[in-house]
Amino acid sequence: MKALLLKLLRSSVVVAVISLGLFLWAYHSPEFRVEDLSVEGTSSLSPEELVKLTSIRPGRNQLGIDLKEEALRVLSHPLVAEVELARRGLKGIVIRAKEESPASVIRGEKRFGLSLEGRVLPYELCDGFLPLPILSAPKASLTPLEKLREPQILYALDFYRAFLKISPLWAKKVSRIALSKSGDLLVSLNPRPLTINFGRGMFTEKIHRLTFILKENLYSLEEIELIDLRVADQVLVFPRGG
Repeated sequence: MKALLLKLLRSSVVVAVISLGLFLWAYHSPEFRVEDLSVEGTSSLSPEELVKLTSIRPGRNQLGIDLKEEALRVLSHPLVAEVELARRGLKGIVIRAKEESPASVIRGEKRFGLSLEGRVLPYELCDGFLPLPILSAPKASLTPLEKLREPQILYALDFYRAFLKISPLWAKKVSRIALSKSGDLLVSLNPRPLTINFGRGMFTEKIHRLTFILKENLYSLEEIELIDLRVADQVLVFPRGG
């Protein structure tokens, strides 16, 4: 029995030594050195900008690279919404990034883009996405690339996210979202401006009520100027010129 255990112990030591030797060989072998580092999915961000955020450089061994840790480095960029790093063969690594994209425009003293996650974006990034719904915020203090902190705009953004989730088709027709002096949420729909007064709160219920009206064609939208949803379980419709 002791002889068998000794034999097994010797075999384990041999396997461990061989494994360590193979690892050391692979770690220092030129066969596993990074030669191709590519970036996919970006448009406004340059590949060089994202690569600089990582510690990956040509010639570094693949086995010494923690892809999750490197992904967190790239994700630290304020314009990166999502990122994934993957190995491509023995010598390649690809960075797949998704940029923050504008879902609306904030109109105040200056214009900025705003992502659905609440990131304030330079207005130049909106060029390829226009037209976008406008969130009116005349006195808002905004800083590009930072998370939004203005309560009124966050309130309007929460509504727009809910609208997109419940009825993306009609949410895409939103041209403007604003708060009245009394705090009511006013939404304008294209093509011919139609104003909906959502009042305050209970937006999910009110959005469902509105989409039912729009889907069932209960009214000719061309003839409507205002839909008032402020009163619980009621819809008040005001015709144009009425």
